[in-house]
Amino acid sequence: MAEISKELEAIDSLLMEFHDRIQSGRCFSTKLQNQQMLSFLHMIANKDEGMSFSEACSYTRIPSSTFRRLVKEGKLPEGKKRKGFTEKFWYAKDLDEYIDKL
Repeated sequence: MAEISKELEAIDSLLMEFHDRIQSGRCFSTKLQNQQMLSFLHMIANKDEGMSFSEACSYTRIPSSTFRRLVKEGKLPEGKKRKGFTEKFWYAKDLDEYIDKL
């Protein structure tokens, strides 16, 4: 079995604990917290799905004006275009490479 980082071990432990609480009815998170967790987990689990500009800003936790500036400076990827669409999209895996360098 491959060795995993301490961060991934901590995430695994917390997710297992959260899972146990959900299954036993001891999970007291709010609806908003549940929606936020679901959205975040979906984004990191599906790094090959394109996300909109606003989703990319949320994912990176970078304000939209700063995000645009970082794209212009080449510190974040330009974003890709889909045929027939005017709005660009980003992949989480591409953003992660740049975020680690910031």
